[in-house]
Amino acid sequence: MRTTTSVRSIECPDEESLWRYSEGKLPAREAEVVQRHLGQCSLCRAGLASFDVTASGGSESGSVGAVRGTQARSVPMPTEIDGRYAIEAVLGHGASSTVYLATDARIGEKVALKVFKAGLGERVVQELLMGRRVSHSNVCRVYDAGVADGAAYLSMEYVRGQTLAARIADHGDSPDPDAEEILRAILAGLSAAHDAGVIHRDLKPQNILVEPDGRVVVTDFGLARLADEEESRARLVGTPSTWSPEQARGEPATFASDVYSFGVIAYRLLTGVPFRVSDASPFGIVPKPYRAMLRKALALSPSERAGTASEVAALFGKVPARRHMLAGLVATLTVLGVVVSVSLARKSPDRAPVAEPSTSVAPEPVAVPSVAAPVRVVPSTAPLTSSEASTATQPAATTTVPAARPPERLHTTKPPPASSAKAAPTSEPPRQEPPDLLFGK
Repeated sequence: MRTTTSVRSIECPDEESLWRYSEGKLPAREAEVVQRHLGQCSLCRAGLASFDVTASGGSESGSVGAVRGTQARSVPMPTEIDGRYAIEAVLGHGASSTVYLATDARIGEKVALKVFKAGLGERVVQELLMGRRVSHSNVCRVYDAGVADGAAYLSMEYVRGQTLAARIADHGDSPDPDAEEILRAILAGLSAAHDAGVIHRDLKPQNILVEPDGRVVVTDFGLARLADEEESRARLVGTPSTWSPEQARGEPATFASDVYSFGVIAYRLLTGVPFRVSDASPFGIVPKPYRAMLRKALALSPSERAGTASEVAALFGKVPARRHMLAGLVATLTVLGVVVSVSLARKSPDRAPVAEPSTSVAPEPVAVPSVAAPVRVVPSTAPLTSSEASTATQPAATTTVPAARPPERLHTTKPPPASSAKAAPTSEPPRQEPPDLLFGK
């Protein structure tokens, strides 16, 4: 019977052990075994380097984050695999596989070729079956699988973009401005998997890709299983940073386990900080529209948690949907008000002359002194006759100024003639000639 040390000195450690080793969380004895193995296995060194790049915020792209550094370059890159795939570049490394950018000669398209370590053929078949079972635009498509030079491979859709882990590192401690759109897309892809009966079991930022045009793709169904299959409790499955409490206890994962992993990702995108169960009030910094959704997704007990991704999507959409509806209503009313104002402004010039016809077009007849018949002034030294006295005491002769236009044409829009404007002076009295005392006039 082989001991644990001898087994691990031959076999490669799993991704969880590498992650715990990179975090310094492995017991001293296990850490020594992993360290000796890393001295002999370049592929595991590359896998360890991928954790380091993610933690330091390095740039990542392709179906798996591209690792940059001396350790990544230490892995030799083949030129061709299985006589069909022409290798162009290394997209990334993991603890169990390396992903290449390749051109498939059979279909003439670029693909992401995931080449596993020897002895992992069962995992290749598992990922192929799970990937083909789920068909959705937010899930990476799986094309084909095979074995070449003793290693199994899997050809997948080549996604041009960066991992969500790299995007989170780029934003640092700040919330992602596109968090809502990204989370909705993740839920759409995860809902498609759950509807097909597939439990992802390893949903994490490293397995989510974001393309430059905003498309979000869920990848890596290598640890996925069907919900109706029994799961062994012999080993822990998933990634410690995002796995659910029941997965940490070694219990079988369910749809609710994926929901918890989604909640951890959503919390980080919405707040900019990692979720910690130990925080006294972890939801205080979450924007109000998303608090109910996150509380339901991050419940510690699976029985109190949302059961599927579709249930989370329903909770996720309630408050934001109402807000968007109100914003749309306000925008509609604003546009309607502008249309009405413009319509009234266009009609106002035709209605202006009708509003004030008596002041600008045809004033009422008024009594004014006649210009044509001036008053004759008699010298004060001459006695007045009775007729002259009567004339002097009476007011000046008046005349009635007729309307400039007939009454029936009051509503015309033409301005009044200039002559009518001069015919009604009311502010100055008629000019009187002074008496001529020399000639007695």
